[in-house]
Amino acid sequence: MAQAEAALSAPQPPAAAQDALLAAARADDRAGIQAAIANGADPAAADSRALRVAAEAGALNAVMLLIERGADPSADGHAAFRAAVAARHYPVQKHLHESGHQPDLLAPERRAEIAAMRAELDAAPEIYRPSRFWETFGDANVSWLSWAGLENFKRTINQNYFNFVIRGFRDPRIRRSLALWRRGDMLAPLRTALADPDDDPALWFSMDPRYRIFPGERADARRLKRLLYRLMVGAQWGYAERRPSGAWLQGMQEPALGNPIPLTLRGRPVSQDLVNSACEAADLEAAMAAAGRPLPQDAAAAPPVVAELGAGYGRLGWLLLSKRRLRYMIFDIPPTLMVAQWYLSRLFPDRKVFRFRHFDSFAQIEAELAEAEIAFFSANQLELMPDGMIDAFVSISALHEMTRPQIAHYLSLMGAKTRSAVYLKLQRIYRNPFDEMVLERDAYAMPPGWRLWREADDPLNPGFFTLSLLRETP
Repeated sequence: MAQAEAALSAPQPPAAAQDALLAAARADDRAGIQAAIANGADPAAADSRALRVAAEAGALNAVMLLIERGADPSADGHAAFRAAVAARHYPVQKHLHESGHQPDLLAPERRAEIAAMRAELDAAPEIYRPSRFWETFGDANVSWLSWAGLENFKRTINQNYFNFVIRGFRDPRIRRSLALWRRGDMLAPLRTALADPDDDPALWFSMDPRYRIFPGERADARRLKRLLYRLMVGAQWGYAERRPSGAWLQGMQEPALGNPIPLTLRGRPVSQDLVNSACEAADLEAAMAAAGRPLPQDAAAAPPVVAELGAGYGRLGWLLLSKRRLRYMIFDIPPTLMVAQWYLSRLFPDRKVFRFRHFDSFAQIEAELAEAEIAFFSANQLELMPDGMIDAFVSISALHEMTRPQIAHYLSLMGAKTRSAVYLKLQRIYRNPFDEMVLERDAYAMPPGWRLWREADDPLNPGFFTLSLLRETP
């Protein structure tokens, strides 16, 4: 109230000078802006209206000068940035973005969750600290969440997880897609449709060539990449639907939460994530059956505990929880852990959730955790779990992004905490430039007491393979 009264009592700039400032801003007239200010105009007046007018007109020089002379880019909810986006003035949008003047769309409570998760890992032994690989991507992902919000994460940070885009004609995914096409429903790829996610007026970053999902300077090159992408995902679905994974796809569609790439098959929203998850779920189910612990569908059955290390946003967990009766636990690092907690909590609003928090011993959380169907933990908290409490442990495309000591440590923990099956998906040869190392098959040795039940190339993703391991019986 006092601030409003102070604003009303403050001397107002001359109306004629202020009108001249708005006209000069709209015309991108730097000299006119300087003259108006000299005559008493205030660039910050009326929530920096002159700046919004300049941005709306695409007047880049005026935008830069007005900010220099005191206009506030954050005024009225970053109205200048929003005006540039709405009018599709990319140079102005680019300047404001690079200057840090776009809205922060990551809610304060989500930032607080990330901070608490980071503090947990910072206080943990060194072995649990993120590798340089994930320090780099983690910082980038936080920036993306700030720019685009959680509501759009499938258009942004998901491209840093397990969603692959064909980059050119030498991409091995083209050959793999052709092979899958011949072995599956031949019509499925032709029944896909894809709206251009890089031309969405509602998403400012889709106008920025640096942030395109399907990059390229030429429109025809980007169009070709979209075509190859939808044919690839269609071939994957056509293949998966005719195998045990088909039961996991039946009746399922990609959740709208997170704003996925707008891809449909036979009119149904689909995704590369969902078909990958179906294949992984089928592999896990086969391993659990071989271990004598099948994943139950009966609501009256005792639910097994499935845990995942490095779960991304929880895509596999969503499918498992949707199709089978089980309890699901995630062990991960921020910001990914926060994203998964946000995502699954919203997709399953009626399920009991154990949310991430610090604890010093399992006894402190045992009773509450026993009631939970979904639980979230930082990676270091895995060591506090009792040995043998987890029925099956999963890790998809995560271990090869760690250092060798971390890989050995986590495999040892998985071996100790799991009583039935471990399922891993990895790259056969992975070159990590951030941690300056190359990892091959020999890096993934389980501790004594486990036997290899099945090793196979990933049918969908060239360069990846899967390991299904069972605990040895006495």
